[in-house]
Amino acid sequence: IRIGFASYSLAKRQAMEHLLGYNPTSAAQLSDEQIEDETLQWAVDCHIVGVGDEDGDEEPNHTCKYKSLSDLIVASQCATVTESLAYVWQLVARLSQAQETNAVHLITFPAAIPLWNYDVMVTLLQALAISKPLLPPNVQLQLDLFHPDYKHSPRMWSLETHAPFPTIGLQINIQSSTEKKMEEEVEEEVDVDAARTKLQALFDAIDAHHRPNQARDDETPEQALKACQAWMGTT
Repeated sequence: IRIGFASYSLAKRQAMEHLLGYNPTSAAQLSDEQIEDETLQWAVDCHIVGVGDEDGDEEPNHTCKYKSLSDLIVASQCATVTESLAYVWQLVARLSQAQETNAVHLITFPAAIPLWNYDVMVTLLQALAISKPLLPPNVQLQLDLFHPDYKHSPRMWSLETHAPFPTIGLQINIQSSTEKKMEEEVEEEVDVDAARTKLQALFDAIDAHHRPNQARDDETPEQALKACQAWMGTT
């Protein structure tokens, strides 16, 4: 009877954790493999990442957030916000140097107790996002936030954002020199068209001195001011 009671209590605890999510104490009781399995199961069940069938014949679900997943990382060695921040940037630097493009990584931080606070996790993501302009111009970085207490809302309202553990979705895309040049040419063409449109509007506007027979010296400052205001109103 005691064994049955213990099994029932364990099953009940696991069911509650699955419904409400983990916390730092319950997460500390899991191995890295268990955390990886839990995170991957959530990602598949909530359509975070698409998967095909066992034979690979079926295409991934295109409604998923990510078409595929390059890696799922359990950063259990990160215990502080600073260590977590450094870990993400080291990963970005490694992927950039390897020229790994269209790579999607999910990084979970089960041992970083401060990151279980949603507001602290948001601050971490903001610190990462504000440094994105410092990346090389051909490196595009997308960051997504998943959290057990996402926006302090009930987990059942948005299962796809309520990860079992504090998690960052990192997607990096490295443009080739050819792609970058084509993009710059498109931007330049758009700028030329915009300038041409603006100049045409100026040429079509009424001339400021619409009374050519009147000499400029005859105009008072007040008349000149009114004429300028009238001309500006037409442009």
